[in-house]
Amino acid sequence: CVAPAELPSQREWLAGDIDAAPDLSAEEKEAARRCLANLPDGTALCHGDFHPGNVLIPPRGPVIIDWDTATRGHPLGDVGCTSWLIRTANLPPWSPSWMHVLLRCTRPLMHRSYLKRYFQLNPGTRRQIEAWQVPLLTDRGAAQVAADAVREVMWKNAGIARTAKGLRLALVQLAD
Repeated sequence: CVAPAELPSQREWLAGDIDAAPDLSAEEKEAARRCLANLPDGTALCHGDFHPGNVLIPPRGPVIIDWDTATRGHPLGDVGCTSWLIRTANLPPWSPSWMHVLLRCTRPLMHRSYLKRYFQLNPGTRRQIEAWQVPLLTDRGAAQVAADAVREVMWKNAGIARTAKGLRLALVQLAD
């Protein structure tokens, strides 16, 4: 679906969030901007926060809500955001313990199923989705995760082997 021209650009939205990220150094912000510059642009309607909590299921069929982060951009950026949310979102602490166990056990299956169905209906690859992780993590307000992800890209580009729990997940691993 082509987005209305008056919607903000996904690229500009993400660039603004990178610039405003308080936990990123100037060098890290520049590295994140370079990652963003290497990503494709687009004119698709992007939700910006698509996850099961933003889908209502009334009798007449699903309705997607919470469009305040909608932009005009590349659909794989939106898929990358949803992919990250599926892999990392937590239940509220007051949820019953069995729900936490159920989520932990089913999360990989939900993630694989989401991506499999997306790729059945649309072009793209996991590698293309992975490329969106640094700017998206900055946009999601996950400042420390974003800072670590940017550092990991910088280390990788410098040829330095680094392993820190969670960093690879944030950048290159879809954990499935």
